[in-house]
Amino acid sequence: MNHRHFHFLLLLISFFTLACNSSQPPADKAVSPVAEKEVVLERPHYKMNYYTSWTIDSTDTDYDIDSFFSLNTASNNGTICFFIFNEAVDEQTHLDAQIQAHLEKVIKHGEVTKFDSWGKYKGHGALIRGKILGALKGEVCIFVHSGDSCSFLNVSQYYNSDRETDLPGLKLIEKSFTLK
Repeated sequence: MNHRHFHFLLLLISFFTLACNSSQPPADKAVSPVAEKEVVLERPHYKMNYYTSWTIDSTDTDYDIDSFFSLNTASNNGTICFFIFNEAVDEQTHLDAQIQAHLEKVIKHGEVTKFDSWGKYKGHGALIRGKILGALKGEVCIFVHSGDSCSFLNVSQYYNSDRETDLPGLKLIEKSFTLK
């Protein structure tokens, strides 16, 4: 991935994150994952499960279910977006850029904790805790994994008040996500 594409990707994620969560208050009702049915999303380069209360957001002009897509959480206040690359990427560079963008635009003065695995994948990740857009406490989770011919970057976020509603669905995606 060249430098210009990388910066475009960084800006896209920042604007996407701001747009998805800038105007909606937290939901009041929790959705029980026990009663939820799962949907299997199977594509040429990946496969994953998600709950029926979650929705794929196909409204973004750059939406492409095979390379860039996002899901809205059950609370409809959180999101997870995926970038699927058909090449190896520099995990640390992508992670550092995401951390910087989120600390500048989404969670100023956020607390960053790094980790090295997401689901069955090793890579570079960071959890940023703080006030999303300076208003409500929440978390942004970023993870990058690079393989020889297929890589991914995902960014999720949710408000703490929606944790019980959204976290089970994020865990299901994490547990089931598989590159092919």
